[in-house]
Amino acid sequence: MVSNSAGSVNSNAVTLTVNAIPTYIVIVTNGTGGGSFEVGATVTVTANAAPAGQVFDKWVTSDGVALANANNKTTTFTMLSKAVTVIATYKPTPAFDEHFTNIDPEGKGEAIIRADAGILPDGSTFEVKYIMPPPPEVDEKAKDQLGASTVIIAYYEIRLFDSDGNQIYQLDGEITIGTKLPDGYENGTGVSIHMEDADGILVKMTSWVEDGFIFIKTDWLERY
Repeated sequence: MVSNSAGSVNSNAVTLTVNAIPTYIVIVTNGTGGGSFEVGATVTVTANAAPAGQVFDKWVTSDGVALANANNKTTTFTMLSKAVTVIATYKPTPAFDEHFTNIDPEGKGEAIIRADAGILPDGSTFEVKYIMPPPPEVDEKAKDQLGASTVIIAYYEIRLFDSDGNQIYQLDGEITIGTKLPDGYENGTGVSIHMEDADGILVKMTSWVEDGFIFIKTDWLERY
């Protein structure tokens, strides 16, 4: 109670308790996206441009972080209850024969094809076709295999021919094929890639997103 000559006023003490939400530090080496994050937050990291003579390789960490795709220049992970460090690594630019094809006048269908130097037969050529909308049978098969809600955002047919015009189905080594992602999908979020050989059998491959292209590495006919 507080009293003075004018009278008295009852006063109740109030205690306010604030529970701070803990945050933990993310350190990004050779990239951006670091800072302080709450446990469970989605953290997005992006690798810096590669130094001269090198290309992005992958993300590495020793802190138990589960990266969405360590092979993507931009990737995500769920924040742990501790400080973590993720590192973008680089490797020497490989020696390869590169074939770049702009196959659509609107710039929607573009392909980058890379092969280890020396494995492409002399005089060989690639035929690249960008087909949108895809053939009905392709759309139907994609929905059967990947789910009814599947939407094809880009469909390519890619063939390799020797100097005599004979189609080549397998190389003695790996090639990398990159196809441009449509506007709105440049970072690869929600995108998956599906590749079949000439017999309609799934091809074994590794994939990643880089500079607006989705890349796969394969020897063409190695099957699941």
